[in-house]
Amino acid sequence: MINTLQASILTIGTEVSSGQIINTNSGWIANELTNLRMNVAWHITVADLKDDMLDALSFLQKKSKTIVVTGGLGPTSDDFTRNIISQWVDSPLVFDEASWQHVLDRFVSLGVASAPESNRQQCYFPKGARILTNRKGTAHGFRVESKGVTLFVLPGPPEEIKAIWQDHIAAELSQNTAEADEVELIRWQCLGLSESKLGEMVQELIQDSSLIAGYRPHLPYVEIKIWCKKSQRVREQHTIDRIDAAIHRWVVSRGDEDVLDNLLSQFDNFAEVIIDDQASLGAIGHRIGQRWSPDSKTKLTIIDQLPSQATRSGKPFYEAEGSHKLQLVIGPIDAEGAWDVWFKSPEMKKLQSLKLPYKRNPKRMDRERLYICELSLAALSRMADKGITIV
Repeated sequence: MINTLQASILTIGTEVSSGQIINTNSGWIANELTNLRMNVAWHITVADLKDDMLDALSFLQKKSKTIVVTGGLGPTSDDFTRNIISQWVDSPLVFDEASWQHVLDRFVSLGVASAPESNRQQCYFPKGARILTNRKGTAHGFRVESKGVTLFVLPGPPEEIKAIWQDHIAAELSQNTAEADEVELIRWQCLGLSESKLGEMVQELIQDSSLIAGYRPHLPYVEIKIWCKKSQRVREQHTIDRIDAAIHRWVVSRGDEDVLDNLLSQFDNFAEVIIDDQASLGAIGHRIGQRWSPDSKTKLTIIDQLPSQATRSGKPFYEAEGSHKLQLVIGPIDAEGAWDVWFKSPEMKKLQSLKLPYKRNPKRMDRERLYICELSLAALSRMADKGITIV
């Protein structure tokens, strides 16, 4: 990244370091920091071990001026993050009566007459810390400064982190970064070429520029990310255009676009849509089902066939009839990894032949069905606007 303001994230919890739960908090916080024009330099996760927590804080203090700490603010014996922070900043813990009242009120709102005594430990904060109230839980967060670093210390539950962030942290950090050079993120979702090949192409194009590239494979896509300083956008536009041209044949969507957006919008023009899927083993039905509105006026029928039921004849399992019906046919796929997709409306018939970008392997069927799904949907989306018309 190319921001000038550095931040780091420290996640505390044995359940996270051991892999018992996935650390979604770190990803969410990193995205929020990036949107606030901050460079997230380090992510560190440590178990509930005091020495490791102190070592992590000392390490991160040398790397960035803002550290976001999550986890370990609960009421149990293994929740001692506040004690470690107190030791690290050399400031004693002080009981906050208002926080205890918050805990009591929280329990009453849940129908519990009194809070366990163990919850009192959630009401101690380093002397001089600013308490960050938590409207979603019992454990308030806090902000403290020491050793040239600002620490934001938050509980672990995601909904509580988001509430505290919205109420207390976002505005402060936004003000701090107001003078920073804004960074634009340009993204492409690609299919059909490996992350390494795409990376080689992009890195060669940006080697003499101020652009920074990143890559995120998420099956079956590879996302290409380019960060560009807003002040440099005009100067770097030529390089961005060269990247776009170089990867164009593999690009399915850009930014936050979904390959389904255009296709689903076309469905509104028909009273009935029939999808005859002979290749993806239900992946297309699942994908469309996640986006389909039950309130749609269009009747949607999806027919999933097993490969053994289909032959590559181009003949659909079910032939749609009527002036207001759209039929989409996918597959079947042959031994070489090729299949046809048809876009059939009363006015036109369009056909495109597709092929997997790798040899078929029975051990990688999950990967194959996702490729078939996304490549087919991308082709059908394009065919909704243009394609080969079959008379």
